[in-house]
Amino acid sequence: MTKKRKKELTIDPNKLYPSIKYGIHPEHLSLLAWLNIFFVLVMYIVLSSEADFIISFPFLVALIITILSLVISCFKGIMRKYQILTYFLVLLCTMATILWMIFGGLVLYVSDGVVGADDFIPTKVWTYLTPVMGLFILSIITFVIYHQKNTVLKLNKGKALTYPLSLGVIASATVLGRHISSPISQSIASIIFVIIGAGLMPGGVVGAAFCIIDLIKHPELKEKYE
Repeated sequence: MTKKRKKELTIDPNKLYPSIKYGIHPEHLSLLAWLNIFFVLVMYIVLSSEADFIISFPFLVALIITILSLVISCFKGIMRKYQILTYFLVLLCTMATILWMIFGGLVLYVSDGVVGADDFIPTKVWTYLTPVMGLFILSIITFVIYHQKNTVLKLNKGKALTYPLSLGVIASATVLGRHISSPISQSIASIIFVIIGAGLMPGGVVGAAFCIIDLIKHPELKEKYE
């Protein structure tokens, strides 16, 4: 038993596929794109008609990235051949998820059931955004340290992105399933969106960035998957 453990601990992390080392797989691209498409599309349509272009523009970019990712995820040959591009799209798709989750949390935070332009009072918006941005930065730093120490490999989980995605789907379904929301349920939903969007999803951004760096440094680590 002791010998076996010693052998496992002496595995060179630099010789492992990025998906094993960081828990982010190229096929996460399809999962992210399908998760994003509805929310990003709806938010862009609403904001493009109700808000200034500068506010709707990030959602237009997120929508283009999501559609491109959906198309590329249908072609496994492209994903196999251009894995750096695939991981870059995973990174961008994760950022798109963070965008709509944080904005969704903001909408739930400022509204009292019906959302209007008058609800977005600057003081109220910044009261929400300041701790959210703090959590986002803290999460990025934490996940950088997390991946530098090869924590995914040590835990042997390989689910750095899958867990927050699963939570995101559950939370989204819960919110959509409520036709009439009370102020308390809206506050809870807002907190859930913030925790997942600003606290957990940055793990996918950092993990994808580490995968890209590894593949640039070690092109021989390109995965051969079906």
